[in-house]
Amino acid sequence: MKKALASRTEAVDPTSSALGVLAQDPAMALRLAEITVFRDLAIAFRPFGLSPPEFAALKIIAENPALRMGELADLMMIRQPNLLAFISGLQKNGLIDRSRDSVDKRSFRLTLTAEGKVLLERADMAQTAYRERMAQHLGQDNLEQLTHLLMQLVSLRPLHPEFQP
Repeated sequence: MKKALASRTEAVDPTSSALGVLAQDPAMALRLAEITVFRDLAIAFRPFGLSPPEFAALKIIAENPALRMGELADLMMIRQPNLLAFISGLQKNGLIDRSRDSVDKRSFRLTLTAEGKVLLERADMAQTAYRERMAQHLGQDNLEQLTHLLMQLVSLRPLHPEFQP
């Protein structure tokens, strides 16, 4: 029988043999990397009252003024009902405005408020600092290659024909 895993207060090394063959699986490696990065980003964005998805939404809206909610959902690969929950929170906190599309009255357009722009600028500095720490750890070339490879995977969506966002 395998050794018992470390207690909850000790860190378990996900690269250890405890994962067995899953340690060689790209999907498992992606999932573990995602969890690691999102936990770190959650800490980095905590002073701004943002989660990593909220930061991403603000960043996308800033780069695409008057973006439709459906377009944001597509870009973030999440369902519109899930998007609506945190968009409502961003709006309630005065970070975004949501207005009806003048052409398609069923759609809403999203823009950053002045307060949202200021907060995003501050949170963006935390994101940049995090990216710099990743580059120090992985090396700039490796980080760029990793980003490129991950975006190639993203461009394959959906990989499975039955996938329904």
